[in-house]
Amino acid sequence: MNLEFAWVELFVDEARPLCDRLWSQMGFQVNGLYEDGCTRSFALLNGAVLLVVSEALTAASPVRRYLEQHPQGVGDVAFLSEALPTAAPVLLGRLPGTWQITSPAGITHTFLSDLSALPPGFVPQQGSLRATDLAAIDHVVLNLDVAQFESVLDWYQRVLQLQPDRYFEIATRRSALKSWVLTSPNHRVRLPLNAPLTANSQVSEFLVAHRGAGVQHVALRTPDIARTVAAARAGGMRFLDAPAVYYDNLPPRPDLGGLDLERLQQLHILVDRDEKGASILQIFTRPIFAEPTLFFEYIERQDDALGFGEGNFQSLFEAIEKEQRSRGTLGS
Repeated sequence: MNLEFAWVELFVDEARPLCDRLWSQMGFQVNGLYEDGCTRSFALLNGAVLLVVSEALTAASPVRRYLEQHPQGVGDVAFLSEALPTAAPVLLGRLPGTWQITSPAGITHTFLSDLSALPPGFVPQQGSLRATDLAAIDHVVLNLDVAQFESVLDWYQRVLQLQPDRYFEIATRRSALKSWVLTSPNHRVRLPLNAPLTANSQVSEFLVAHRGAGVQHVALRTPDIARTVAAARAGGMRFLDAPAVYYDNLPPRPDLGGLDLERLQQLHILVDRDEKGASILQIFTRPIFAEPTLFFEYIERQDDALGFGEGNFQSLFEAIEKEQRSRGTLGS
């Protein structure tokens, strides 16, 4: 079953303030509006990446139901697909011409067979002009309780026919997590599933703050990560800092020829290579809401790199642990 990310939908208390932030900090411009009497949704576009931000108008809205269980976050991840899943109940979607299934990971998945500039039913809105530079939604990461990890892993394999690609366990002396990366056959959908291996893991902190499983972060692919990050920083976006020793350990690597390490260090961009030697550059924002839940990642895949930045996972883990210590949710 070949899939492609169509959009990610955020369920929030008030849509406009977040739309304004996504414009000023990340260059997403409002291009469409949809209202069905229960929910108001804005479509935001940057390059080839589409986000939807939705707020409830009545108690019958799916946004209201989501926010009764969770803080603000990702409520739906939509896919382009020529076929519908057959191993799970499929219902009519909220938008015309769409279908929807409910994942055991605390979100829904909308399906549609074709997508133009806007999701179905949206009325075009004239946005401000700005350079657009995002190429695709690269991957979406789900955080799960350890008790549901295997069943959710099985569900995504059976229902969406995603295949296990890579397995990781990451640990420091304080905490640990495990992760399976699931991938569609065409490599256009990557869905890592995380679960805690210790009670004070960053995944555990997410599960408490989010009140259950959900989307930890959304990775956005860019052809020029240095330009993208510099613009986001200028707009006020706050990023996780790389550990102090990270760049001290880079020079001994033989695979960094041609990369501007000084520029990468100034911007705190992480660098890695996949099995074929192609470069993967990454950076992670701080949580975009008050709770330590949802954040974004920017990723640049040079030479069609298919890896997942394995060499950066430990650095990301340590950077998030530093944030945990600042919040007092991890021992010193």
